[in-house]
Amino acid sequence: RRLLYVSSQQPNHLIHTLDLCILRRMKTAMTKDSKEELRKILSDTWMSKNETFIFPPPPSSSLIEKCQRIHRLQRLKDRWNEAITAITKIHGKTKRTEKNVYDACDKWFEEIVKRHSSGDDATTNAQKEEEEVKEERYYHTLVHLEEMLEYIDIFLHPSSPLSSGGDQDLDEETLHQHRAVLILSTFFHDVIYNAKSSTNEEDSALLFCKFANEVLLFSGSGKQSDDEETTSKPIMKLVKRIEAYILATKSHSSSSLAENDDDNNVKYYLHLFLDIDMSVLGKKSIAYDSYAHAIRQEYQFVPHDVYCEKRAQVLTTFLERDCIFENDIMRKVLEETCRDNLKREIGLLEMGMIPKQGGGQQQEDKEKEETT
Repeated sequence: RRLLYVSSQQPNHLIHTLDLCILRRMKTAMTKDSKEELRKILSDTWMSKNETFIFPPPPSSSLIEKCQRIHRLQRLKDRWNEAITAITKIHGKTKRTEKNVYDACDKWFEEIVKRHSSGDDATTNAQKEEEEVKEERYYHTLVHLEEMLEYIDIFLHPSSPLSSGGDQDLDEETLHQHRAVLILSTFFHDVIYNAKSSTNEEDSALLFCKFANEVLLFSGSGKQSDDEETTSKPIMKLVKRIEAYILATKSHSSSSLAENDDDNNVKYYLHLFLDIDMSVLGKKSIAYDSYAHAIRQEYQFVPHDVYCEKRAQVLTTFLERDCIFENDIMRKVLEETCRDNLKREIGLLEMGMIPKQGGGQQQEDKEKEETT
């Protein structure tokens, strides 16, 4: 009863469950081809309004924080287990399926949580001396994963009118595999994040391949049997696909896709994945400002003037695209708001100002910066 009471007092982020009413409303809006209705539906989701990217810290004296963390980690782990099950079931029943895979799942999930620790979490981590933990995260945290996974639910929930990706003959098993690919791509695309590095995506892809060899392909747990080697071929195709999706977040293009991937829906789901990763650009203005402020915190080692110049250049490249979002629905819903946000931030940056948490703008204390 105490837990339910806390839940009722803390609606933000405690439990994120997909509201099936959203799916029904989206189906109606799509039937009517109503752009405004679609925009209103998705702008009502918590993702578009969320201003906080710091995940609740490890259990402390606060009952609310403890309950938040427990529920939200369980939600993440449910998606994690779902994706791994959807892929490893291709192996069928083997002695190693239950023993090795599920033992390794918990270890890797804990690794994902540790590596996505925010700046506040990192200071309490027993392994904070490791380079990947020392790098503070203010936006690329577990909250970023939560937002992406909620969008995946909207587009790839079995009840969603969007789940087929335009292919009405898509069977349920294939849909679950596409969903699993997007989920694991989400968990691993920023698993290694160092704002000073230019190889985050490549390093993240390498870590994913290590995970895949150990958990998805069984190759990390000894020599494969003939049956396992045979069933590993379709799994290897999915592994290569996830690796390509992770690498694609470097340029946000589909050029990293394997040429021999013969699934006609792959590019559709890659574009959807990249659009979901960039959905933060289409947040409501105040929430967007909080995101922009968090990015500045991750790059606080960059001098103020240099940051303003380079950040404006990056955002301008997005504005120069014919369309920022490739997916038709995402483009209808987020494109206009996204462009408004980008133009507004670029305007601030050109005046030497940074959006701040909760909206507005601030000019950094250059005197303090020079002293530092």
